[in-house]
Amino acid sequence: ISCSILSRAFLDRSYWLKMVYKEMNNIVKECNEVCQMGILDGADVLYINKVQAAQTVQLVSHIGTRLPAIYSALGKAIICEYSDQQIRQLYPDGFV
Repeated sequence: ISCSILSRAFLDRSYWLKMVYKEMNNIVKECNEVCQMGILDGADVLYINKVQAAQTVQLVSHIGTRLPAIYSALGKAIICEYSDQQIRQLYPDGFV
């Protein structure tokens, strides 16, 4: 069984994710912009849900994608609440 099938099965059966998905849909309807959900895993952001807006230009990202948090808007939104010390712990060698 592929990881995408397993992740979709998890998303379909998880009550709290269904509630979040409903709110994500509301955000998309209100703003007409994509809405993504992710978690920080080390210094990376892991995308775990997405609702696409009905626009001609589409954001190409997929559930399960992992990106360095400092290089994605979602990652930056998550780590912007971190203290300087927490940022240094995530990136001991800096951002280069």
